[in-house]
Amino acid sequence: MNSAKENILNRIRLGKEKANLWNKISEPKHSDFFVKSNADLISIFKDALEKINGQLLIANNKEELSKIIQDLPSSIVCMDSSLQNILNESKVTFSNKIDTKTNPTGFIKCEFIIARLGSVLTSSAINSGRQINIFPEHQVVFAEKHQLVYDIKDGIQGILKKYDKLPSMISFATGPSRTADIEKTLILGAHGPKMLTIILKNFN
Repeated sequence: MNSAKENILNRIRLGKEKANLWNKISEPKHSDFFVKSNADLISIFKDALEKINGQLLIANNKEELSKIIQDLPSSIVCMDSSLQNILNESKVTFSNKIDTKTNPTGFIKCEFIIARLGSVLTSSAINSGRQINIFPEHQVVFAEKHQLVYDIKDGIQGILKKYDKLPSMISFATGPSRTADIEKTLILGAHGPKMLTIILKNFN
């Protein structure tokens, strides 16, 4: 057998040995890799969201919620009927179609918000559709206090409990869209919303 062929076979044997060794590595004994904060979930979420250039607006009653809705930027696009009811109650005009010639503010729901990371979990099961998640420069996400969970695994578990059949798309968005590919300069809004606002309904 020539040396080139023998070298190739030896590398294959070595690779198989490494693969078998990897399969024998046990799972970590500790399920949590991060020290859990003793602060309340809203404070944890607020701190995490602000670190990634997001904004949290908390409504503790109907009056505060109405004021927050009324102060939203103009040209609101909303495709969810329950959110449209909230806009109507606050006497805020909106469109149910995206006009590519304008700079709309998207108003959407979410599945969960993740406190530790300041992330938003959305899915294709939400009535808003996918386009409104990407096109608007300013994304406003409406969440209720029962949707606030600590970590990603809590959000995934919530999705599994909520749906008998998983939605075709599940997405985690952490802050406004960003990239630093060009000269290591951080640019917001490169591939999606430039601004992210979370409205948290903190009452029943």
